[in-house]
Amino acid sequence: MIRSTLAAVPKRPPALLAKAIVFGVTTFVVSLVSLVATALLTAPLMPAKDIHPDLGDSSFWLAIVGGAGYLALIGVLALAIGTIIRSSAGSISAALGLILVLPVIVQILAGVTRADWARNLGSFLPSSAGGRMYSYAPTATTPAEGIVSLDPGQGLLVLVVWFVVFFAIGAVLLKRRDA
Repeated sequence: MIRSTLAAVPKRPPALLAKAIVFGVTTFVVSLVSLVATALLTAPLMPAKDIHPDLGDSSFWLAIVGGAGYLALIGVLALAIGTIIRSSAGSISAALGLILVLPVIVQILAGVTRADWARNLGSFLPSSAGGRMYSYAPTATTPAEGIVSLDPGQGLLVLVVWFVVFFAIGAVLLKRRDA
């Protein structure tokens, strides 16, 4: 499909931006509907496990919206990685490596070195920062001294920065090599 898109649209960056917007909005809407339905269907079952979500709490619903936003942003981040690499298998591997493997490596590094900088580095990875977007904790916890703990808004900002950097690189490469 990319060949027909690039043949139809002479300017590459607007075509890439349009694809990212359509994919991101579609992913957000489908994820939001799915998460709301799941929350409403599972809410009556949770008290049996001694979990009592407060459906009237605005932060609960903000976490649901944050989860949908996280899925949409990770999706468009993977799209940007795919634009850079131009290989389906390579793009999938790189996106999964960034989201699933790199956090484990950073955790191992933090565990071995016991350095605060290594633990703080993990907070700024896409999966950790994005995970803060959908975190729901009715009681606040205080992080250890010297450790960065992002709030949901900061997690969103960090994930958006990851997307913008990869998208900018992908747009430049798309324009240069596919012009």
